[in-house]
Amino acid sequence: MVDQGRLAKVIFALMAAMTGGALVLLAFEGQPIKPMAFSLSSQTQVTSLADVLDTDNGINSQMWQRISVCYRDNDGQVSEQHGVTGDLAVNFHFVLGDGSTTTDGQIYTSGQWRRQLPVVSGSGDRDDRTIKICLLGNARNPITTPAQARSLEQLVANLVKHCQISEPVIWPE
Repeated sequence: MVDQGRLAKVIFALMAAMTGGALVLLAFEGQPIKPMAFSLSSQTQVTSLADVLDTDNGINSQMWQRISVCYRDNDGQVSEQHGVTGDLAVNFHFVLGDGSTTTDGQIYTSGQWRRQLPVVSGSGDRDDRTIKICLLGNARNPITTPAQARSLEQLVANLVKHCQISEPVIWPE
């Protein structure tokens, strides 16, 4: 039979030791705990990749061969209410927020992806075989946030899997 008094003392001692250890670590660091790359505290809004990859008529895996990623300024073309609008909506399949005017790491899907249509390339031509992803931020000084990096990694891995893409990802200038 379990001694109830002894069990309570052991649990209390364990809790006190864990709390004390955390306080000692905080004292040595001298700073509050910050969210780490894969900590739950950094996951304010988790994007469901199934929802992001959802299309009107299913993914046309035969159509896509490459993935292109670049940086662009938001310029008010991506919002929580309206999604992707303006030239971002016709130039990209996916847009990843940077936290300045959009949720950091949030993946926004354009109508071009949902309808499985090619997007307009920088030269004005349609690029029929490339999935284009835009990372929002300062295009002159591109810096990827940790949340954008996680979202991009998950998105690219799922696109490669669902579209059977064998060529590497392209980072245009």
